Amino acid sequence: MKDKIRPIAICVFRHKDRILVAEGYDPVKKQTFYRPLGGGIEFGEKSDHTVRRELLEEINAEVGELWYLGALENIFVFNGAPGHEIVLVYDGVLKDSGLYDLGVVTH
Repeated sequence: MKDKIRPIAICVFRHKDRILVAEGYDPVKKQTFYRPLGGGIEFGEKSDHTVRRELLEEINAEVGELWYLGALENIFVFNGAPGHEIVLVYDGVLKDSGLYDLGVVTH
């Protein structure tokens, strides 16, 4: 989406001294980065529903309670192209508490 602001919703799932993140890589910068799980809000979709949908899609995990923390603006460059996001941030819990004990969660 060139020259568009992208709305996304992410969730910080905390457990002890760790948080659940996805690893990404920018080949232009040759840089690894980490981001809480979530994704793009679809037209007509509430942001908390986005978090629930994305967690099912990304790691096949169901989300329990969610608490809205706030919003932030993210202007960045990824893969050589500028990006601009409005990020709605949640705190939450996973229904399967066993996922918190895994070092890596894959789907």
